[in-house]
Amino acid sequence: MKIGIFSKHPNQMASSLSDRLKKLGVDCFSFNMNLSEKDQTGFTEDSMSWNEIDLNSLDKAIIYDYEYMDPIVPSAVQMTDWSQWQDSFLKEQQTYSFWFSLFCEMDRRGVKLYNPPRAYLDDFMKYHLLETIKSNGVSVPDIICSNSIDDVNEFCSKHPQTVWRPVSGKAGWQLFKDKQKNYLVATDKPPIMVAEIVEGSLLRGYMLAGKPLMCLDYMAPTQFPNESLEKYRCVNPDFLSHAVKTIQQSTHVEWGQLTVVANENNVFVYDIDTFPCYQSLPKELFEYFNTCLSYHLAGQQDKLDSVSLPEGYTERSTIFTRRMLDILYEFEQSKYSET
Repeated sequence: MKIGIFSKHPNQMASSLSDRLKKLGVDCFSFNMNLSEKDQTGFTEDSMSWNEIDLNSLDKAIIYDYEYMDPIVPSAVQMTDWSQWQDSFLKEQQTYSFWFSLFCEMDRRGVKLYNPPRAYLDDFMKYHLLETIKSNGVSVPDIICSNSIDDVNEFCSKHPQTVWRPVSGKAGWQLFKDKQKNYLVATDKPPIMVAEIVEGSLLRGYMLAGKPLMCLDYMAPTQFPNESLEKYRCVNPDFLSHAVKTIQQSTHVEWGQLTVVANENNVFVYDIDTFPCYQSLPKELFEYFNTCLSYHLAGQQDKLDSVSLPEGYTERSTIFTRRMLDILYEFEQSKYSET
């Protein structure tokens, strides 16, 4: 078994996965997506190489740090004078084009990719993605995509509690109040997505090759009686099996992160992300996830029976608390107060 890991170095998720795969006896190759002048790639009808490593020989490849790039709108960059000619965006486009072409060719030649480029294309437009899985039998909340205030008001009149997010790219759902509505919804602004809030447990799921890897119950941060950040608890992910299998078959997504709300009647999918970010999870959950991921990639699923779910809620750690920030803000505000 030969597996390639593509990421921008350093990447904690990729390096940890590489170490685990090597311990399982897998030939693992790491490829740095921060291209340098020393990197050499070659393509012929029969071969495809990266720094003398034959990419055709890989059985599988998992990809980090790669997302669809909007060909029109450049990413936000501070301290850039767009009134003058800038070539950095063109370089970014060419780099993206290189990766897209490389991964497409690897996919065409039979390397199993997590994920293939077409999955990123499907995932970028979130409304289309959710409509696709809905038409294939996966439950999603009632959603509208619009920049018409009349349409949005009519939708909100049917759903007293709603959330919103941008139509494309990586983002989180946020509460949709009148303040957000008045600022975001207008015919001279891009459409947004607004969804109903379904009653149930907010869960985060992870999938690979049509199977659920891990599912986390989520507790929001608290301030009283003691302040804490998010807390996560592993739950059995089998209830996600139908949704995950359908998502794989209908969207080309092999490897991803799901945001779902589950209640006693159904599971509602709010989001699918083709670039799972799990490096900020508590250490116990990070290690558990990488263990499950490595066994699946190595084709050693039988060893998963020996891996037990971490018990109880685990808090995400930080050296700062919001109370500390409040104190800092008070200090700053006192500088300008009248004595």
